[in-house]
Amino acid sequence: MDLRYERIYGYLQDDLSRGRPLVGLVLDLPAATPEERPAFRGVLAPDAPLLGQRILTLIPDPRPVAPPFLAHFLVPDEQITDVLLGQSGLDRRLAGCCRLDRPPAECRITRLKRHRVGATRYDKIAVRYEATVLLTAINEWL
Repeated sequence: MDLRYERIYGYLQDDLSRGRPLVGLVLDLPAATPEERPAFRGVLAPDAPLLGQRILTLIPDPRPVAPPFLAHFLVPDEQITDVLLGQSGLDRRLAGCCRLDRPPAECRITRLKRHRVGATRYDKIAVRYEATVLLTAINEWL
């Protein structure tokens, strides 16, 4: 989400070249003792919701030839990251075959709100405010 976290992930994993969280780190965080660590491993099973629904994806570390499970990076789905960051829009995977349209009524209401902001900013008299909104509504719907 933020590249500034790469240094923190590196420190937590005792390897500054690893800027993404590994499975080993993710399993260490909720476990209070090393004995509890295997209990959390089921959360990252292939049929568990996080991986099965592709909320997270496991990517093997490219440095070792055959990395163990604990040496895989965890990457969140891009659309979920966008939603968590408050960015709305169409999923990148669907952008080539469809588009996201707003309903016409929603667009009109948004334009009315924009004019309402201008009316309340410059005129504090209710009659002028109502007249501005009314004229804007007539203009939008004609």
